[in-house]
Amino acid sequence: VVAAATTTAATTMEADERAEAEAEAEDEVKNADDAAEVCEGRGDAGVVGRIPTFSFLPKLTVARSIEERVAHLRAMQSDAKLFVEQGSKDVDDVKELLKVLKEQVKQVDSSMERARNAWNVAMQAERPEDFEFAKCGEELALEIIRELHNTFPDLSENAQKVDDLYKQACDRVTRAETGHAQVKHFWEAALESARKTKAKLASQRQVSVGLLQRAEVSKRTAMLKADSVVQLVLEKQRRWQDEHALLQEDARLAELFQQAEIRRQQEEQLRAHRAMELEQERLALERQREEELSWLQRQQAAQWGYQQAPMQAPMHAPIEIVDLGGQSEPPPPTGPPPPMPPQN
Repeated sequence: VVAAATTTAATTMEADERAEAEAEAEDEVKNADDAAEVCEGRGDAGVVGRIPTFSFLPKLTVARSIEERVAHLRAMQSDAKLFVEQGSKDVDDVKELLKVLKEQVKQVDSSMERARNAWNVAMQAERPEDFEFAKCGEELALEIIRELHNTFPDLSENAQKVDDLYKQACDRVTRAETGHAQVKHFWEAALESARKTKAKLASQRQVSVGLLQRAEVSKRTAMLKADSVVQLVLEKQRRWQDEHALLQEDARLAELFQQAEIRRQQEEQLRAHRAMELEQERLALERQREEELSWLQRQQAAQWGYQQAPMQAPMHAPIEIVDLGGQSEPPPPTGPPPPMPPQN
């Protein structure tokens, strides 16, 4: 109905303007004829030999103005229809974008719970034998970080699209208000549609902003937890490496101590063996001295006995009586010396 009314009004206006232009053109032609007649009369009456001239009027621009006006009105009519259609399309597009945003925000929210699970898995690794748990927790944390880096740019882009559509709706409302001020019956429906679209997109934009803020909080929390998991695993690995190094150092020191103890025991055994050998040598020397002293005593006793009373000489060797020359001590033994003990 609006289109028909607009077309009828445009046609009527075009016809009226065309009639006015034709009337003005006839008036201008008539005035031009009158002016030419006046010029001819003046030439006949006052100026001898002067040729009468006729000046053409400038080209009329009324028809072109009318065409431009009509084209402008038709463009406004087309824009009004386009505003209505575009508003409905933008509302549908924003609904689809919000669905995608909600799914992406759910995925970001789930990353927080997954990061907590990764922390629990990494905390189960208390010994170097539990390295698989720590490695599994670290891999989960790194996967969460990669997913957030891949998902969040798309989420921000979709939220930006919603904001851009809202700005376009605001621009359409401004243009519709301007057109309504010029041609009311063209823009009345378009203005109403543009305002409804702006109101709907404004509420949906608020939902998009809330989802984006919620996703940012979830992302920050999940990233911090995932980073904590990675740091925890690295700290456990460093601690295990330090413990392993300490154990190796303790083993090395224990081995050195054991070797030193073995050497000490060997040295003690050698000293004890040497002391035993020295003791045996001392005892052997003492026995030898005792034997020599006993032999000397027997020799002296035998010599003193021969001086006091003759005794039968032993069978193995005769004893020679030597005059001591007034000395009270017996002469040294003439027999062979006793055998010396073996020396090591």
